[in-house]
Amino acid sequence: MTTLRILSAALFGVACVLPACHSDRDEADLGEAFQLTPGEGRRVDGYEVRFEGVAMDSRCATDATCFWEGSVELTVGVRTRHKQAQYELGTHFWPTTTTIAPGRRLRFLAIEPAKRSTVRIPPEAYRATFRVEAE
Repeated sequence: MTTLRILSAALFGVACVLPACHSDRDEADLGEAFQLTPGEGRRVDGYEVRFEGVAMDSRCATDATCFWEGSVELTVGVRTRHKQAQYELGTHFWPTTTTIAPGRRLRFLAIEPAKRSTVRIPPEAYRATFRVEAE
């Protein structure tokens, strides 16, 4: 049993260096990927990035055959002490990056869960991964 606990602790420690394990922190480092749920925010380099939600999801379901892969549109808010702005990011028709301040760019990296034809994704089930980077 002791071996099992040691092995579990070792695996947990290794797994938590992944960006998704940092989702419970209030802050992320510049250049670090972070995952948010709708309504959740994260401070990065003096900016608060808030994933407002998915405005549109027309992605092709993983269990379907489509003639194109579809797209997703997200609404993201960015706030500093002096201003607040809202952006649409996504895939295909929407930009995946936007300049949020001189020398700083917000990049949309991924959306989860994958879409399936037999399951409606509740708005609160989405997870979006972002990164604030230096330009």
